[in-house]
Amino acid sequence: MEIINSNQQLRTILAKDHPDMNIWSLPIVKSVVVNVGIGSIRDEKDTIQKVIELLQTLTGQKPIASKAKKAVSAFKTRQGNIIGYKVTLRGKRAFDFITKLFHFSLPRIRDFRGLSDTLINQGTMNIGLKESSVLPENSENTAAFTYGLQITISLTTCDPVITRQVMQLLGAKFK
Repeated sequence: MEIINSNQQLRTILAKDHPDMNIWSLPIVKSVVVNVGIGSIRDEKDTIQKVIELLQTLTGQKPIASKAKKAVSAFKTRQGNIIGYKVTLRGKRAFDFITKLFHFSLPRIRDFRGLSDTLINQGTMNIGLKESSVLPENSENTAAFTYGLQITISLTTCDPVITRQVMQLLGAKFK
């Protein structure tokens, strides 16, 4: 199975499977968003700095802070507080991250039998990782703390069947 590195390669493969569709209406990868919530460690500045550095190492871009839109007393947040960090990947960096995720990281998860179909929703695929230690860039010396990642892969289609097919072409394994 070949690794797809660009939207042009993806469209070429999909054009063979869907000859009745226009080449420009075939789906492509819009973006990959990697998000980390820092709710429980928001007062520990050194740990937050390590999370930022690891997110930067994983994606190759500097993360931006996500701020609370309104105050929620149950979570002890106020409007404007930093509640997480996110990175939006497009183009080559998005395809590099998808390749690392599907071919190297997810198979390292213990008892991994494939992704569920419920992760796909109208052109997007949402994956939640409980631990970031399955990612290859996360070295052993930073395992003193663990944090979860939320990964959203967005396509230009709204059809869940075509979304599943595109994810399989990109290397995702389904149950």
